[in-house]
Amino acid sequence: RIRMPVEQLVRVADATLSTVHDMVDTALAGSDARDTMWRVARLREDIADALCVFQAEYDTAVCGLADSDDGSEDGDGKSAGATEEQLFVVYFFVSSLREFVGDVDALLPCVAAVCREPPAGTTWSVRLGLQRAGQCWRALWDTGATTALEAGHEGAQFSDPRALHWPRPTSVRSRMAYMLWKAGMWVRRANVRFATKYALLATALAVPWYWSIDVYLEMRRQRLEWAVISAAAIMVPTVGGSALVSVYRVLGTCAGGLAAFLVYEVGQDMPLLAYVLMVAFAIPCFHIMLHGRYPRIGQFALITFGVVLINKYVAREDQLESAGELAVRRTGAVALGVVAGMMVTMYVWPFEARVRVRQALSWWLLTASLLYGQLWSALWRVYADTPWRALRTVREYFDSELQLQDAVLEIRGLLADTLNEPRLKGRFPVETYEHIINASQRLLDALVAARRVMLPVPPEDDMQQSPRRSRSNTSSSDNSDEHVMNLPLALSSAVYLESVDEDDAVARDIRARVERDLLQRTASAREHRDALVSLTMYVLASALVLKTPLPAALPPVREAQQRVADAMGDVLEPDAFNDSSDNVAAGNEHELKVHRSVAHIRYVFYYTQVMLGWEIVHELAIIGGLMRELYGSYGS
Repeated sequence: RIRMPVEQLVRVADATLSTVHDMVDTALAGSDARDTMWRVARLREDIADALCVFQAEYDTAVCGLADSDDGSEDGDGKSAGATEEQLFVVYFFVSSLREFVGDVDALLPCVAAVCREPPAGTTWSVRLGLQRAGQCWRALWDTGATTALEAGHEGAQFSDPRALHWPRPTSVRSRMAYMLWKAGMWVRRANVRFATKYALLATALAVPWYWSIDVYLEMRRQRLEWAVISAAAIMVPTVGGSALVSVYRVLGTCAGGLAAFLVYEVGQDMPLLAYVLMVAFAIPCFHIMLHGRYPRIGQFALITFGVVLINKYVAREDQLESAGELAVRRTGAVALGVVAGMMVTMYVWPFEARVRVRQALSWWLLTASLLYGQLWSALWRVYADTPWRALRTVREYFDSELQLQDAVLEIRGLLADTLNEPRLKGRFPVETYEHIINASQRLLDALVAARRVMLPVPPEDDMQQSPRRSRSNTSSSDNSDEHVMNLPLALSSAVYLESVDEDDAVARDIRARVERDLLQRTASAREHRDALVSLTMYVLASALVLKTPLPAALPPVREAQQRVADAMGDVLEPDAFNDSSDNVAAGNEHELKVHRSVAHIRYVFYYTQVMLGWEIVHELAIIGGLMRELYGSYGS
């Protein structure tokens, strides 16, 4: 029944993406983009129409399945469990499709804002300047985050204000002390330290140039400005990255200086031959830069080759020196700068990638534990009132989820730098840490999948209304979106959003039915499982920082998950909610609404608690096994 609406929805989404591509190309070409807003409005209108038709057909199809399923059996005496399983699969396919189309719809205003021409005028220029100044200031303040997780929480990822170590400032004096502490934590950030030592090294190498004119002339004759440039060029935040760039810099300088000396000596009296040799040397250098395994060597070799020859052919003060002396001085100055840069990188506030990988993974697991607890506990224990939550709104949860994904990408970059760090104990176990990062990514994917069905944030416009009418009132839809993003996590769960358009009586019955038949019936097993999962993540995060052997046995999360699965074994059974079957069969509209909503919620409940629960437990078992290989364990 829904095949044609689904195909129409896919065609509309495909046409929208193609139109967005054409709009971006038009904007990049500098063509007139005055019709951008009209095209965007037309596209959003088409999406709204397609979604409205699709939603109506989908609701009708689901109702037909539900009606045909009540009390029916086939000829073999089997119940309609197959229909329930099909409905389970179809629901999540349709949910993902609607989510994708909603994302495409939300993309259109952003594309319109980028493609349209900014208004002219002094007021707009002043406003734009102030916005850019504010962005620069925020970027300066956020500079130095070792990972994306550190930017918001220096002392602890999410500190509990009830803890004695993190008291809230109450007086003027305590607020000033707290501000000083925040400034001190900002100074201790890794990139702030790197910028400080970078600036101090460049200053220390440049100060001798200003002592006297004689010292200046001697340093100019020895070409020591190349030492300052090389020291600045090889310094990167991690020790391994600086070591790798240093080796490339020295090898490339030696190769480029030798090639420049040979080309000048051979082609000194034959300019045409010199041109041919220059091209012959540049071609392999460019090939190494574009396709080679070590592109920096080709880059530095070509730079040195060009600098030596240009100085020899053009600079008057270098006419009396031979090309060999100039190449040797270039190589010596570069080597001096490399040594100075490596000494500062290794012994002044060293930033070791292998240490940062462990710390970042520890922070990642702690924050993932927090998100797991907030998502599973806050949404499926709506009748419980916890006194404090680190993540209060849907927006805060989304931001933390994006920080976790950014942190995974940054940890991968740090892990790549560990290959180039000297380590007397032997080679760093990169492969094992790579497996841990992959398992962490899969764990995050499970959390994202749970969030997509447990936090069904509605699209920008209410698709239950008329598309034409909803498009004419964009300000109210924007306010509705903003309201949903600022909702507390518990109020944004599927239990509440199922009854947004229903009356208070239906909403109360839905909540009571879900709490009685789903939440309270399995509360004990779920809370025990959630506590063990959080404890396991905490133990693993602590072991990453301490580097001590793990306990002989980690918390039994697999057995706890099995108890949850056993407790929810009959959730998807057609007779799981038989208390209202008579009223539903009799056509009671009130009970029919409640029954359909609760039937929808039980699919989400089973999917998150059982299927995704097993996936999270499996990934934690993988991480625990890998960390036993890294640090060992007490006992067998």
